[in-house]
Amino acid sequence: MARYTTSGTKTTIGALNTELEKIQVSIAGLLSREGDLPNAMAATLDMNNSPIINLPEPIYATSPLRKGDIAVDRTIVEDVITDRKANGVYSIVDFGAIPDGVTDCSVAVQAAINAAVSNGGGVVWIPSGTFRRANTISGVATPTWAVTGDNITIAGNGESSIIFHDDLANGIRSDLLRLTGDNVTLQDFRIRGTARDFVVPSGFSQAITGSGCTRVRILNITVEAVHNMGMTITSATDVLVQGCRLLDVVRDGYRFTAGRNIRIIGNYAKNVSDDVVAVHSIDSSRTTDSIVVEGNIFEHCQSMKFLGAKNLIVKGNIMRRCMRTALWISQDEVTEGNTNMFNINISDNIFLDVFSVFGSNAAIYVEGRPVVGGGAVTKLPYDQNYLNNIDKTTGEFMPIQRLTIANNIIARTLPVAADYADYGFGQFFDRVTEAFGTPTTSYFRTQDITNSDFNTYGIRINAAVRDLNIEGNLFGGHRLSAIRLIHNNFGTPLTYENCLIRNNIFKNVGRSSGNAIALEDASTTNPNSSAIEIIENTFDGDPYFEATGHNADNTWAGDDNYTAIKQTVLGFLNNVLVSKNTFRNVSQTGILVSSNIRTLEPNIIYSDYTSASSSGNKGVRILPEPTGNIYVKIDGDPTSATFNEVVHFPEMSASSASFPLTGFWPYGHYIKNRAPAPITDPSNGLYIVSGWVKGSTNNNGAVNQDATGFYELRNFVQNIT
Repeated sequence: MARYTTSGTKTTIGALNTELEKIQVSIAGLLSREGDLPNAMAATLDMNNSPIINLPEPIYATSPLRKGDIAVDRTIVEDVITDRKANGVYSIVDFGAIPDGVTDCSVAVQAAINAAVSNGGGVVWIPSGTFRRANTISGVATPTWAVTGDNITIAGNGESSIIFHDDLANGIRSDLLRLTGDNVTLQDFRIRGTARDFVVPSGFSQAITGSGCTRVRILNITVEAVHNMGMTITSATDVLVQGCRLLDVVRDGYRFTAGRNIRIIGNYAKNVSDDVVAVHSIDSSRTTDSIVVEGNIFEHCQSMKFLGAKNLIVKGNIMRRCMRTALWISQDEVTEGNTNMFNINISDNIFLDVFSVFGSNAAIYVEGRPVVGGGAVTKLPYDQNYLNNIDKTTGEFMPIQRLTIANNIIARTLPVAADYADYGFGQFFDRVTEAFGTPTTSYFRTQDITNSDFNTYGIRINAAVRDLNIEGNLFGGHRLSAIRLIHNNFGTPLTYENCLIRNNIFKNVGRSSGNAIALEDASTTNPNSSAIEIIENTFDGDPYFEATGHNADNTWAGDDNYTAIKQTVLGFLNNVLVSKNTFRNVSQTGILVSSNIRTLEPNIIYSDYTSASSSGNKGVRILPEPTGNIYVKIDGDPTSATFNEVVHFPEMSASSASFPLTGFWPYGHYIKNRAPAPITDPSNGLYIVSGWVKGSTNNNGAVNQDATGFYELRNFVQNIT
């Protein structure tokens, strides 16, 4: 580069301009880089016969060579190959692989893997280019690339290193890569199949498979357009999948069965038409234990599914446009998941737009058999926790123990669409479906999305659960109940022990089912659930007037058009406590005396009311008993400029030192006297006023005048004789 020098003080404009021109010349002579990765020179570099020092040993085909690296009696190419091998790097091109996307590289790649295995480990290098792996050789199944040894890394140069998995439509299964060794790493390359080109109805060759591995790392791998599963490994311990991408995968995405210490972190998937994550226990095998699925983004995929998993964390994931179900937890399957489950934490996830027509109609679905055998509620669980391959009729089958579903967002965001592609996310991608059968020409198709496709539950639980916490979730837009607890499975009662539903927000949910929380049972016997607490939740059932029977003037056509907490069974009888909740835009709260739901502390009901039960009440039609609850009078007229604003808030509704003289008070409203003092009545003796109760619904706050005001409730201490 040119060197900039100067001397003396420059005081004139001409002199300064001269110096600036000299600086410009110097800058122009600097080395420049484009700034993109990898950094590349924007122009040729003239070393002016000066040497480059401190070059590393060459390990790649494109590495510069030092003079000492070149033997006199060998060619440069031979020397580079030998030197790579000496450093544990086995480039597939050194074994005959050609990156033209046409030549079959099956034998060459396996030879490179075998060389690394025979030397006790090393790096199998995939340079930039497209390396075809044909499905057949001479009409027979191509052997799967097998990594049978330990300490093997298969690495590439990122997205530019492509393995073309040419999975031909001949019905011959030929998986791409199988891992059976320990301490194996796959990183920084791309696998591309043929699922965008044609349909294989039965779904054949898988991309990455394996079994019995310990310490597996799958990092920054892209798997796209494969007819079967993206990644599936059985009986593995210590697995990390991070920074990977799945695109247009016909079956399961990230699947790990009978494994332990499985971490699936920070990955992406789009168009996985079977379970995007599948982590299951297997009969007659090891249980699945210690699973973390965190920080992933999945679009247009089927559920994250966990069968029989123990010590499970599903946290901070985003799932958009979910097919069938967003999250499925079960200990109800026959061969997978037939084992007891405990310690499950589902938190801080976002589940958006579940399409119900294709599956279980729930964002979060929890499934399990009734408690049998040694799973009786009074028996200690420790002898049964790790039993595997449980017989459902005679074995010891425990309830799911310690299940937390907290701080999730479960919502609908999309309108209806004449075609899914109208959303701007591409065509609808799917395999065999209940509604449309098996694709014959393409996994991509046109698909209309109607309101009925959003008939989903938020959380649907059909399992015996011990210690259930549903807390801090935000529900919005789905048309079936936000929370549905089913008390009966195949004619046998399910137990809910210590169930807490607290601090959730229910808005614009359940318009088709007519409720936000549903407690349901097909049986009217065996009321064996205990301690169901519904506390500090916010119910805003139908704020947009979509529910059947919600009239345009904010009145309701009937008493039960929308019941916030719906109890349809005796299975939960006398075991439901509802306290400190708020209710808006429902025909009734569900906490009426006839519902057998108990209230301990006051709930708050926002309503434009004229009486406790009136067709003219707006916002909330049927009000619960005023004793123990608070009515907040609002402007319920949708045409009013002050719609939904508070008209009267009964500040002294819970307790007061004196009865109120003004305000709109409902019939039967009770105010506790928080400053009782003995009063002498010359005629009747000594008494204490314990509180006041309203005689009618009106603005009259006078006491002891007539039925229009408040009545004193007197407790006599001593009579005058």
